[in-house]
This record gives sequence, C-alpha cells and structure tokens, in this order.
Amino acid sequence: METILILLLFIATAIISLLVLYISAGTFKILTLPTVWFIFYSICIYIRAPQIFFENGATNTPYLWAVLSGLLLFPIGAVAANIFFRFHPKKEINKYLSSPLVDSQKKETFRLVFFLMVAVCLIVVLIYFIKIKIGSALPFLALIKGYGEQAISTRISITNLFPHFWRYRFIFSTVIPLLSIIALLKMFTSPKEKIFWRNTFIILITIPALIFISLGFKLYFGILFFLIFLAVTLAKNNLNFKSILLIIFIILLAFIGTYLLSLGFDENVFFTLMRIFRALFNRATYAYSNILYYIFQVFPFRHDYLYKLYLPNPGRIFSFESFSLPSYMHKIMNPESFGGSSPTVFFGGIYASLGYLGMLLSIPLVGFLFQTIQIYFIRRKKSIINVTFLIILCYYALFTAVSSIFDFFSLILIVLTFIFLFLKAGPIILYKIIKD
Repeated sequence: METILILLLFIATAIISLLVLYISAGTFKILTLPTVWFIFYSICIYIRAPQIFFENGATNTPYLWAVLSGLLLFPIGAVAANIFFRFHPKKEINKYLSSPLVDSQKKETFRLVFFLMVAVCLIVVLIYFIKIKIGSALPFLALIKGYGEQAISTRISITNLFPHFWRYRFIFSTVIPLLSIIALLKMFTSPKEKIFWRNTFIILITIPALIFISLGFKLYFGILFFLIFLAVTLAKNNLNFKSILLIIFIILLAFIGTYLLSLGFDENVFFTLMRIFRALFNRATYAYSNILYYIFQVFPFRHDYLYKLYLPNPGRIFSFESFSLPSYMHKIMNPESFGGSSPTVFFGGIYASLGYLGMLLSIPLVGFLFQTIQIYFIRRKKSIINVTFLIILCYYALFTAVSSIFDFFSLILIVLTFIFLFLKAGPIILYKIIKD
C-alpha cells in the first residue's frame, strides 16, 4: 500500500510540475533553460527515486521529499521570475520564434576575430595532447584493444595529469563547440558564404568530437549533438517530433558505440545490445539519484554540514580549503576505488552545506535565476551571438541537474561573459581602428 501511495505521489507531482513548467515557458516549441534543466532532472534524478528509496529499506524520507521538491519548486521559481519581470511567456516567446535570425556583425572584422579565437583553441588542444604524449595513453586506444578497466584508469590519470585540467576541458567542451555553433548559424544566414561556413562548421565540430571519443568522454560527446540540435531548432524556429527522434537516435548511437568498446562483444548481438542499453539506462537514470540518496545518509550523521567549505576557492584566495563533495562521495560509495568523482544535482551540495531549509530555498531561487537569464535573451535581438550564448548557457544549465551550481555560476561564467563581449565588441572596435 505504501509503495502504491508513493508512486501515485510521484506521478501527481510530475503532472503538476509539468503544468507549472508550461505556465513558466508558455510553450514547448522552444527549449528554455528551465525546461532543459527539468528534462535532465526528471531523467537523471526523479524517475527512479522511488526504486532507490525502497531498495534501501524505505527509511530515507528526507531524500524522497527532496526529490519531489526539486521537480515542483524549480518551475515555481521560473513562474516567480515571469511575475517579477512582467514577462508574458507565450506572447514574447512566439514573437521571438517568429523573428528571423540576423547576422549583425561586421563581416570582415568578425572573421578576423573569429579565426583568432579558433587559432588560440587549436594551440591549446595541441599543447594538451603534447603534455599527455599525444596518443601513447588515450582511453580510446585501450577500449579498442578490449581493456575496459585500463581505459577507465587511463582516463582518470589523464584528467588528473596536471592540476588545471578544467581549463583545457573548458576549451574542448565549451569554446570550440561555441565557435562551431556560430559557424552553423552563419551558414543559415549567409547564403553567399554558405559553403565556407559549412566547411568551417564541419572542421570545428570534428575537433571536439574526436577529442571526446579519444578521452572517453561519452556524456560530452552526446551533449555536443544536443547543442547542434538546439542551434538548428532556434535557427529554423521548429521543434518537431521527427527532429527530437533524430537527435535521440544519434546520441544513443554515439553512446552505444563507446559502451560496446568498453563492455565488449558477445556472440549474441541481441544480448550485447541489451547489456549496453542496461548499462546506459542505469548510468543515466540511477547513478546520479543514488549519489543524492547517499548524501542524505551521510550529512549530518557521518559528516558535519560543510557550510562555507562547499564554496569554490579559486587560486586559494580565501583562508579555507574548499571541500570536494563529488570526490568525497565517490570515496564513500567506492572505498576500493583509486580515484574518481560522484556528482549529483546541485541542491544535493546545498543540503550538504546548509541543511534542509537551505536546500529548499535554493531550488526556486535557481529556477528564478535561470528564467531571468532566459528572459534577458528572449527580449534581445535574435542575433547569431545572442542565440549562441543562449545555447551554451542551456548546456551549462542542464549540467546543474547532475552537478554543482558553482559549475554554472563560477569562473566559467565570467570567462563566457568575456568571450561574449569579445565576439560582440571586438569586430566593431577592430572595424573602427581600420577605418580610422
């Protein structure tokens, strides 16, 4: 009886939350920041939470209520942003979608700025692969040879090879895809230069794709196609069922290929595919939610609340040592592991640092902030640069469904803002210098 009641509660909460999300978005013709977060949270945290709850004795009710609260309070925060900024989502988003995509940059000077950034990115990529001795220890090579465990250890050793790996990953996973999206959107808005920008897009998108495959970054590889999907959707003003199925198929194909190398082949193709789908399904729908469950088991019973220790401390500018919650949870859940990270939804970290009340307050607040960013871009001109940065912010928004909020509101956001201003203002300043 208890099982049925909890399942009904989860279904009812999902329906109500979906209605609130629709009210906040006004339409599902466009994937907004809150909508992207909602989708990934539902998949990665919500749908198997009842199973995790009952598997562990049905005693951790704070976890259960937190999962329910996350789905409901987040879109409520987005609705609050609409009210605060007097945003009429259906009217304003439809107006945005009906407006054409425009290229407002100075053509020649923008090319110079654009390819200057491309050159910097290629140099960074080259430096990184020189540091790891090019192909001597790539996880992909171990996978091809059938050494799954060696591939995992190689990937961990590569990511921990030097202390500032995130800077290189930022170039791989954000800056190069950002430039790829600009090239793709340029292709749609510049008929006379369509071939040039198409070839530029193909070259640029191939670089991060090969890097993600070689380093074994399955998630980033799948999200790369998701970003392309968002770009085409906003450029064509068309979110349809066929395009959704196509992107799901491409992402699944990419994941299956990597898992096939990692898990190995069976003689029976059907059983091999079932084994891969099971591993993929468990990784996407179980792992992150299970980590959240253990956070509620650990704090504050086995470890005190973190308070300020959870805050990032870049360059150790503050007097405290920042606490790595994903690393700590990985050691708790995998005591025999030699390294790794176990991240989960952003409010798991807020709970570990500020307790239950802090967590409940953070959920609608982040929903409010995401919707505020969405409103800002919807009310701006639908230019290539604005659309590109909206897509990149959607990319970081979805990660907060499975990682810390500080991955979004951090130094990365500052760097993105700098790049945004550089791409917008750089060509104009350069044009004035050349003209004078």
